[in-house]
Amino acid sequence: MACLKLPSPPPSYQITKSHTSKKAYDMLEPHLTQFLQNSDVNWIIHDFVPHWLPRVATQLGVNLVFFSTVNASVLAFFGPPSEMTNVYSKSLEDFTISPKWIDFNSL
Repeated sequence: MACLKLPSPPPSYQITKSHTSKKAYDMLEPHLTQFLQNSDVNWIIHDFVPHWLPRVATQLGVNLVFFSTVNASVLAFFGPPSEMTNVYSKSLEDFTISPKWIDFNSL
């Protein structure tokens, strides 16, 4: 395990609000990137929060292990990370048909 020393947020920073927590977490990207560049890390276990981590790890040749607290059917429904980070909006109709990444019939 590695410990990254980061500055504390300002006292007025509302870390209980999800958008500010996400913004604060995203500010970790340059610090973690620098750490990975200067270390001999072979792999990282990560969850969905650092959406930028797969890109950074791939550029640096670091292997990733995705940890999920939801079951496989939920992950299959929402699709691979590349689908979840697309900039287009999904319509309600998109959720009524089989996703394009499920290319087989099921009962």
